[in-house]
Amino acid sequence: MLSGSSHLERDLGLGSLERVELMARLENAFGVRISDQAATQANTSDDLADAILEAPERVPEATQASPLRACATVQQLRRKAEAAGVATAETLIDVLRYRAAHDAERAHLVITEDAAEGQEKNLTLTFGELHAAAQRCAEELSRRGVSAGSRVALMLPTSRAFFVSYAGILLAGAIPVPIYPPFRADRIEEYAERQSAILNNAGVCLLLTFRRAESVAKLLKPRVHSLASVADAEKLIEAADKAPEPSPGARPLHLSGVRARRGSDIALLQYTSGSTGDPKGVVLTHANLLANIRAVGEAVKMGSDDVGVSWLPLYHDMGLIGAWLTLL
Repeated sequence: MLSGSSHLERDLGLGSLERVELMARLENAFGVRISDQAATQANTSDDLADAILEAPERVPEATQASPLRACATVQQLRRKAEAAGVATAETLIDVLRYRAAHDAERAHLVITEDAAEGQEKNLTLTFGELHAAAQRCAEELSRRGVSAGSRVALMLPTSRAFFVSYAGILLAGAIPVPIYPPFRADRIEEYAERQSAILNNAGVCLLLTFRRAESVAKLLKPRVHSLASVADAEKLIEAADKAPEPSPGARPLHLSGVRARRGSDIALLQYTSGSTGDPKGVVLTHANLLANIRAVGEAVKMGSDDVGVSWLPLYHDMGLIGAWLTLL
């Protein structure tokens, strides 16, 4: 249950961007101005209460009595929170949460997927839908024994399941490891050998795949000592959607034992294809990814009204980072 000692990040899941929004609302609700030092040092609900009581500057009574001026103050505080935006995000998790809070109804992804009889269908996913589905996925991963810091491999084509799974792994405090799906039936043995080298090196505990590749994925299990299970990502997401809602006030399951993520935490293990030698891995932190993304966005002068089109696979760094995460 939540109490005055509940930790803002560990128990409530409030990252740096949510704190900015919360402080703005508290300043408006109580007619005070909370110092930056008090805002950054507050770790619990009780700390927030103390910061409000000790706030030295109060909004003049005349301002509080005027509906027009009060409205203007609310707008100023809201702009202050919005100005922080994703520019101050320390992690991709902060970005996902910010988009869900401020752009929930906006379309984020239009995914073209194969349908029956060789046809294609377009699936639209909003920022809010992505975050909500990812949260449910994180809960399901926790129920299946995925703990903070665990490695989870993604052997998936471009699909809703990939986006939701990747975001869900991050929200669960785990580390995603994308690998490419099998393409040729006559090279399955070679494929299994190469991918098992990656999975062993990463120490993955769970492999998420799709129905047509599930039998191939199971060939990898005996070769990877750390691999506890193989699961169909779409079935896992369906199970997450059907799970009962937590009781009011209960702490989300996936936050149990998960400390707040920092920029120095690992956000991705990226491996080479291994076509010219053994696959080699690169550790990418949240700070690494955000620095690269911001540099690209600045160089091409990307804005929130722009639209990106990509056919690059998401197990490829240009497809994952350049096409999806940069647009996020």
